[in-house]
Amino acid sequence: MTIEQLRTQDKKHAQVIANYLIKRIETDQCLKEKIETTTKTLKGCVKYCKNEARKQAEDGCAMIPDDEVFKWAVHYFLEDSIKENEIPSIPNSKINNEKNNTQKFTSDTKKDKDVKKKLIEQLTLFDLG
Repeated sequence: MTIEQLRTQDKKHAQVIANYLIKRIETDQCLKEKIETTTKTLKGCVKYCKNEARKQAEDGCAMIPDDEVFKWAVHYFLEDSIKENEIPSIPNSKINNEKNNTQKFTSDTKKDKDVKKKLIEQLTLFDLG
């Protein structure tokens, strides 16, 4: 991976990690050499970081500090035992289930609309004066 490839990321979260790595390799020659000579990609790095975050998630939620993610990114490139093609993917069924659950909470049914309409029509203290 070249430094130029790090600079040209189109996804915001990948840009953040790439910017950190670019800044870090200014002072870390070992990391620079690893990144420049590896076949690993930033896409694989992001996937690795996502999987690490999932390991810390509770009830489907994880709050990970930036510096922890940056440590994972550096570790990903420095650690030869991490193989990009061996990082597990998120099952599509899990993603679809999360989308379906979200839709259940956000969709308006006729009953919900009736309740909202009644609340809007309700008098306020200012109407009594």
